[in-house]
Amino acid sequence: MARAETPIIDTTAGTASFLSKRWARYSTVFILLGIGVLLLLVLNVALGSVSIPLGDTVSILINGETSNDTYGPIIWSIRLPRAIGAIISGSALAVAGLVLQVFFRNPIVGPYILGISSGSSFVVSLFILTGFTVGASSISSLSLSLFAFIGAIMVMLLIMAVASRVKSVITLLVIGLMVGFTASAMTSFLIAFAESENVHRFVVWTMGSFSGMNWEEVSILAVAGGLLMVAAYFYTKPLNAFLLGENYAKSMGVNVRAFRY
Repeated sequence: MARAETPIIDTTAGTASFLSKRWARYSTVFILLGIGVLLLLVLNVALGSVSIPLGDTVSILINGETSNDTYGPIIWSIRLPRAIGAIISGSALAVAGLVLQVFFRNPIVGPYILGISSGSSFVVSLFILTGFTVGASSISSLSLSLFAFIGAIMVMLLIMAVASRVKSVITLLVIGLMVGFTASAMTSFLIAFAESENVHRFVVWTMGSFSGMNWEEVSILAVAGGLLMVAAYFYTKPLNAFLLGENYAKSMGVNVRAFRY
């Protein structure tokens, strides 16, 4: 009596079809989002204290500043640098938040939760509220950004040092909150004894503004943020492996120690 053979089901075609459909869906979403960003960019440049017709706005963006003597300088020298700076900054902040969540393998981790933002604000407050200008006549916006970066890195290094010894994510988050509240308390202490003009300047800085953004600052932001975002993109596979745990990442061939750095 012949033995009935078990039919072999080929799942390769089904998997390939599923992946192609998912890729097409993701591509469509990203294309639509890109179009939305371009439309909002044009509206952001056109609207303001001086409303510029959309037709003139598009023409000036395509043909350059000299195509319109009235609206050209307004768009290219004032509004467009602010809009592009906001796009780059928002993109960089989103990627930075995602990388932090992957690094600590927790979806609620962020610069505010870990005290990174508070540490950044505290270092800036030392220079704005105390009037200490590091030997210069005044502090530029670029210098304030550098001080903020130093404060953020100091807190980040502290959190990373603790993370290497503390295995509990909850404990790590509590320590981050403690660091943040400590930095905020010291900032509040400086505010209490600072001059009103310095307090106003510090509060305006903490709220954030693109009003003084120029093409030189946009270039710096694009180089720094752009390079790091591209680097994060090329680390997509190690990031996905690391998200499932260090042991899984090691099994996939990821050098965890080098990857952390």
